[in-house]
Amino acid sequence: MRENEYLQSLHFNCLRMENGSLVNMSLPIVLAIDDEIKEKIGGSGSVALVGPDGDLVAILSSIEIYKHNKEERIARTWGTTAPGLPYVEEVITPAGNWLIGGDLEVLKPIKYNDGLDHYRLSPQQLRKEFDRRQADAVFAFQLRNPVHNGHALLMNDTRRRLLEMGLQEPNSFASPIGWFHKG
Repeated sequence: MRENEYLQSLHFNCLRMENGSLVNMSLPIVLAIDDEIKEKIGGSGSVALVGPDGDLVAILSSIEIYKHNKEERIARTWGTTAPGLPYVEEVITPAGNWLIGGDLEVLKPIKYNDGLDHYRLSPQQLRKEFDRRQADAVFAFQLRNPVHNGHALLMNDTRRRLLEMGLQEPNSFASPIGWFHKG
């Protein structure tokens, strides 16, 4: 995300697209870098992104590097800056002091070879699946833990309300945030 997109997501939980439409984006998708990497990038207009195995997976071009205000990110995302949030302490706090964004060209999806790669769909693949299901609305939940009764109640209630509003095929989508959970 570029800084403008990041701030829209952080402050308004959505992005305004070039055509004026709004897209829900309650969690900013960012890449943090440290001072050393920022220095290496210098004035370059693009950078290569590699996966966990070192393979080239994407090119980030027309890049923009901006300050990573961690305290604001934490406060606006979690509603608190109190210590003890595992994701904050393990991912955000030790992350670099800069964020980098730009135009992303994915060359190949990252594979984790954990038996779950076929479930990791791109946004285009998800749109195609929702079209195949003739979804007239998609309601999504980002989950850190396995689905429990509270999630199920929210999902069922959301579907019921959308049907009451006149929608015919509301589809539920559960997206794991991708962090470790208690098992």
